Amino acid sequence: KATLTKHGGSMGTPGSVNYLFERKAVFQFDKYNDELIDLALNSDCLDILESNQSVTFEFPPSDFKNMNERFNNNSFVPSNAEIAQIPNVGVVIDMEKFKSVSKLISALEDLDDVQDVYSNFDIEEKELEALLSE
Repeated sequence: KATLTKHGGSMGTPGSVNYLFERKAVFQFDKYNDELIDLALNSDCLDILESNQSVTFEFPPSDFKNMNERFNNNSFVPSNAEIAQIPNVGVVIDMEKFKSVSKLISALEDLDDVQDVYSNFDIEEKELEALLSE
């Protein structure tokens, strides 16, 4: 609570932001091909997110063990596999707010009794590029 207050936040009641997130089984692969995508599509895949060199699959959390086994049995080893809280809707924030939120997240992650920190913020790509070029 002290960390939240120090960074301008406040403690909500337990479960007060549950509606903003959905638990999902998440598997990320740094290398992928059509066979991997077909395996996910022929399973109970909820979403596929592709980036430059990686792909992320989202499944119902109850499918985590089964999909982890299926991927590994087909020689597809994920670079990351977890059950995570995925935001339903992102909130766009500006650079100033991003810096503040980043400090808060960093402080929360440094606490010994915090296991995971999830957020639902988005930042405009041009603002992120400006921050990275600083």
